[in-house]
Amino acid sequence: MAQFGRYCSLTIEGSTGTMDLSNLRVRFNLHPLPKSAPSIGKILVTNLGAQKSQAIAAKGSEFKKITLDVGYESGHGIIFKGNIIQVISGRESPTDTLLTIIAADGDHGNNYGVVSTTHPAGSTPQDHFNTALSALGKFGIKAGYIGVDLSKPTYPRAVTLYGMARDVLQNIAKSKGCSLFYDREEVTMIPKGGNRPGQVVVLNSKSGMIGMPTQTPDGIFARCLINPAIRPHSLVKIDQKDIQRASAAVAPTGQNDIGLKELDAFASVAADGVYVVAKIDIDGDTRGGPWYMDLSLYARSGSPAPAQLPYLG
Repeated sequence: MAQFGRYCSLTIEGSTGTMDLSNLRVRFNLHPLPKSAPSIGKILVTNLGAQKSQAIAAKGSEFKKITLDVGYESGHGIIFKGNIIQVISGRESPTDTLLTIIAADGDHGNNYGVVSTTHPAGSTPQDHFNTALSALGKFGIKAGYIGVDLSKPTYPRAVTLYGMARDVLQNIAKSKGCSLFYDREEVTMIPKGGNRPGQVVVLNSKSGMIGMPTQTPDGIFARCLINPAIRPHSLVKIDQKDIQRASAAVAPTGQNDIGLKELDAFASVAADGVYVVAKIDIDGDTRGGPWYMDLSLYARSGSPAPAQLPYLG
C-alpha cells in the first residue's frame, strides 16, 4: 500500500444536517482502548467560521455526533466515531481561531441507555444482549464483533433486567470471561487473550512502520503510519529481526541492574511474529508532521500478555 496522499474527512452531525469540516486544518489525538469505558478523542479544528463554531459550541447544541475518517487516498476508513461531550472555542494565535472538540465513543448510549423488562424462563445471554443493544441502538450504537457464544446457558427462571444497558452487557462479558468495549460505536466482545478475526496487518519499513519496534515491560512498542485496519485486539505481524530487544543495564559497579528475573518480565517476542494490539494512541495533523499510531502489542502465541497491560479485561 502506498503511504502518500493523506486523506481526512471530519463530519459533525445534527438534527438539521451535517457539517463537513474536511477542508480545514484538523488535528487529532485518539486513544481507542479495549475496555468498557468510552474511549476519548480530542480533535482540533483551525479557522472554522464564527457561525459554525458558535453552532457547535452553543449550550444545548444539536450537533452531537462526530465522525473521523482518516488514512490515505489509496485506502482510508473511520478511526473514530462518537458523541461530542465538550467544545472549547477560542484563539490559537492573533490570526487563527481554534475549536477544540472532546468526544467519547458510544458516550450517549453508555450513559443514557436503560432497560426495563423481564425475560421468561428459558432466556439466554443472547436474549439479554439483544435487549441491551436495543436500548443502545436508540443512540446509534450497533453490534460489532462478538467473539463468544451467547446461546448458552439457558436460564431456568425468569430474569429481570432493570437499569443501565451497559451493566447488562458488562455482566454478560464477565460471565463469559471476555473484554467488552465500544469501537467506533459498535459493541465488541472478545475473549481474554483472544483477537479479532480477519487480516493480519504486516508492519515493515515498506508498509508504514516507523523506526524500530522495542521490547518493553509493557509490551512490544511499535510506531506506524495511520492504518484504519489496526484496531484494538486486531493482529499485526512484525519480523523478529526488526524488534530491538531489551537488555540488562550495567551499573558503575559492574553489576547488572536488571537480572534474569526482571528480563523475564519483559514482553515476549513472538516466534511467528504475530501480535495482538493491546493499546493504540493516534496522532494526526492534516497540515503538519504527525500522522502515526503508537501501538502496544503482546505475542498472540506463547507467553501470556504481561500483567502490566491494564487494557485487556
